[in-house]
Amino acid sequence: GCYNTPPGMYATYFLQGAAAATPAQIPMFTYYEILQTAQATITNFQEGMAEVTQAATNTGIMTRYYNDWRFLLQAIGQTKAVLHIEPDFWGYVRQAGNPTTLPAAVSSVNSTDCSSLPSTIAGMGQCMISMVRKYAPNALVGLQASAWNSAGNTSASTDVTVDAKAVATVLAACGQSKAAFVVVETSARDA
Repeated sequence: GCYNTPPGMYATYFLQGAAAATPAQIPMFTYYEILQTAQATITNFQEGMAEVTQAATNTGIMTRYYNDWRFLLQAIGQTKAVLHIEPDFWGYVRQAGNPTTLPAAVSSVNSTDCSSLPSTIAGMGQCMISMVRKYAPNALVGLQASAWNSAGNTSASTDVTVDAKAVATVLAACGQSKAAFVVVETSARDA
């Protein structure tokens, strides 16, 4: 089982399986770890705004988080891959405020890769994308524009163009302009 394999082997096996497929496939990894890392560290940690205001500022959590991200990227190496960073997280960032002023542990816990980046949520996103360029240069990377952030709004006065621009502004500040794609989730709620 997967619990008996050495660290990183899931990613290695996944990469090997994609390469061995006929035709060869490009593997996709969704890096959805800040919640799980925080839950393993902070008692009764809950999903949501706390991911932005507590987990991203916690030096212990973020040290492990960046180390694990680097580990995955090094396993990918020169292989082509698709990387989706933190579904939901960027939606919570938008709810929390301006990512260029929201604090996050960045350069203090990852001076190896991100010493020149600001210690903000924006710096965190920029750091993660720059790490992809350094360790997995053939990978495509993107952040998620969480549609749930405004999907429940049924007001006829809502200007979806203004809302979309607000989402784009948050993602751009977090490094999306240096990414390859934007991820959006689909919903079965339209049935």
